[in-house]
Amino acid sequence: MKKLSNTNHKQMIETYNLIYQDLYSHNKRLLQIRKKVIKKNLREAQITNFEKLDVMDVGTGIQAYILHLLKFKNINHYDINSNAIEKLNNLKIPNLTSEYKDLNYEKINKKFDLIYLYGVLHHIKSYNNFLNNIINNLKNNGKIFLRIYRSGSFAFYIVDFIRKFSDRGDFLNLLKKKTKNIEADSIYADFIDDVLVPNLYLFDINSLISNLNSHGLKLIFNSDFKDYDHSGGKQIQGISLCFQKKSAYKETKKSFNIDCVDQLKSLNYKESYIIQNNLLLDFILKNKKRVDKVSKFKFCISLYKLSQTLHAKEYLSQKQNHKKLNNYLLKFIEESL
Repeated sequence: MKKLSNTNHKQMIETYNLIYQDLYSHNKRLLQIRKKVIKKNLREAQITNFEKLDVMDVGTGIQAYILHLLKFKNINHYDINSNAIEKLNNLKIPNLTSEYKDLNYEKINKKFDLIYLYGVLHHIKSYNNFLNNIINNLKNNGKIFLRIYRSGSFAFYIVDFIRKFSDRGDFLNLLKKKTKNIEADSIYADFIDDVLVPNLYLFDINSLISNLNSHGLKLIFNSDFKDYDHSGGKQIQGISLCFQKKSAYKETKKSFNIDCVDQLKSLNYKESYIIQNNLLLDFILKNKKRVDKVSKFKFCISLYKLSQTLHAKEYLSQKQNHKKLNNYLLKFIEESL
C-alpha cells in the first residue's frame, strides 16, 4: 500500500492542532458532552459488558479516555498526531495505550471486540486501504461503530460547494488572524473541520453498507437516511452505523470500492428550487477567479453559517433553506460577479 505524502500529513496535523487543543487536553466540559454521545452510541451498538471488551479508537484521543472512564478492559488508541498521543500517554493509565500509526497503510497485529470510529472515516485519505487494514482486526462477533457525515444533507450540499470554491491556505491564514483561540465545536472549528481539512468524503451509504457486507460484516444498526434531505434538524448532518463480524467469516484481502457522492452533480434532485440553486452555484464556481480572497472568505463563512443546523436556533424546511440560499446567491452574483 502506498504511503501518504508528507503534505497530506502536515495539513491534517496543522488543521487539528488549530481546532482540537481542547479535545487533546480532555477539557472537562467536552468530556461530559462526548461521554453522553459515546454512551448513546454503545446502546445503539448493543454493547453492555464493557469490562470484558478490548476496544480500538482512532482520532483525537478524548474518545479513548472516555472509554477508559467507562471501564473497558483495554483501550488502544492510534493517530498520526503526536499531540494526541503524548497527552494520552502522559495520563499513565495501565490499560490505555496510544501509538503512532498511519492506518492508510500500516497494519496492527491485535484483535478487538469493538472498533470505534467517530468522525474519522470521511477524513481518511486512503479509506479503502484503511478499511482493509482494520476489518481484519475485529474478533469473531466483534463490532465496528461508524459515525460519518451524511451525503444528501443541506449542510454538506453547501460544504461540497465551499470546498470547490475556497482557497485552503488563504482561508486558514484569515481565520488565524480573526481569532487566536478557536474552541472545539465552535462555528469556526466546524468550518475548518468540514471545509479546510485536506480530506472529506461523502459516501453513498448504501454502497458503504454493501461493501462492508461483502467483507463479512452484518449491519445491526443504522440511523435513518435518505438519498437527500435538505430540511433542518440537528441529526440530519451525520449518520451512525454499526456492523458485527460474522463468526464464520474468514479474513479477507478483498478490495473496497465505495462510491462517493458529488452533492451538486451526482444526486438526482427533482425540486425546481434545488435545481435552480445548482445552476447558480455552478455559475459562481466557473467565475471564482474573479472574486478576491477576502470577499470569497466572507461569502463562504456566511454561506456556511446558513447551512449549519447544528448551530441554528430554528429549523427550516427544505424549501425554506433553498429560498434563503437563493436570495443570498443572487445578491452575491449581483455584487461580486
